[in-house]
Amino acid sequence: MKDQKSSSRDHYLSLYQNWKSSEVPVGLFCERASVKYATFRYWVKKFEQPGPAESGFTELRLNPGNAEPIAVLNFATGGSLSFYQLPDTAWLKALLA
Repeated sequence: MKDQKSSSRDHYLSLYQNWKSSEVPVGLFCERASVKYATFRYWVKKFEQPGPAESGFTELRLNPGNAEPIAVLNFATGGSLSFYQLPDTAWLKALLA
């Protein structure tokens, strides 16, 4: 079943790329390619949705003073981690791994 989903995705990705480069209205493209409009629009929506955030580093800000955290680590998912003292670097490296 997974192979069928994969080949279906590949098929619609190819159609999507052809449609984008053709500059033809989607309805006309579907008619010419003998593809159901609703099914093609479903795949277009999937391909145009932003994917998961790329892994990598994010900004780490240091704030002087004790009333506020000295560092805030903001994650692309919307979460954050506040530090009121500098953590052990080995612990921080393990946390981010």
